[in-house]
Amino acid sequence: MNRFVCVFILTALAMTAAIPDCEAADLFILGAGYSSYQESTALVWDPSYYMTGSYFFDVGAGLQLGLSASYHFLQPRPASDLFGVGGYWDAPEGDGWMFSLMPAVRVPFPIGYDGSTLVYLQGGVGWYHLDLDVVYTGTAGIGGEDIENEVVAKWDRPGIDGRFGVLTRLNGSLFLEISPGISVIFTGGESTWSFNGYVAVDLSM
Repeated sequence: MNRFVCVFILTALAMTAAIPDCEAADLFILGAGYSSYQESTALVWDPSYYMTGSYFFDVGAGLQLGLSASYHFLQPRPASDLFGVGGYWDAPEGDGWMFSLMPAVRVPFPIGYDGSTLVYLQGGVGWYHLDLDVVYTGTAGIGGEDIENEVVAKWDRPGIDGRFGVLTRLNGSLFLEISPGISVIFTGGESTWSFNGYVAVDLSM
């Protein structure tokens, strides 16, 4: 699966949310966020930015179902963090990206006298796709030999996501959403934790 397919899925979410005939109270979300990843031998990136799009619909009083898709622009960690000190390292070359698709359940709680603001709890189980190819070059001390290390990873892994969010009405059907959360990717021998949050604009249908 390449990044063009990921962009297609995000676009499909937008088109689905624009269908006016749905009887449920639909909610389409577009936002941008920031993730801080915990130490893992399987992953080699620094805190990174991501884009997210979600579509939620009511299935009952106080219960919503939806689907979230996110595209992560991964920033490689410095070579000294991976291979230790003692050499002179150039800036890493290459890039990495990750795409996640997360079916989720959301439980909203209106607050305030007019119901224009609500908080929610959300949880989901989904899938993560990673594509990473980064080359680290440098020299082993003054006048030392050249060093080159390539880090290549491409995998699909399950993961979970939990978050606590706040929505507040800006004007009419336009809402502002702030959503901090914790995600876990099951990368094999050890899991990778991500502390993340996004700010989004929500369009209520």
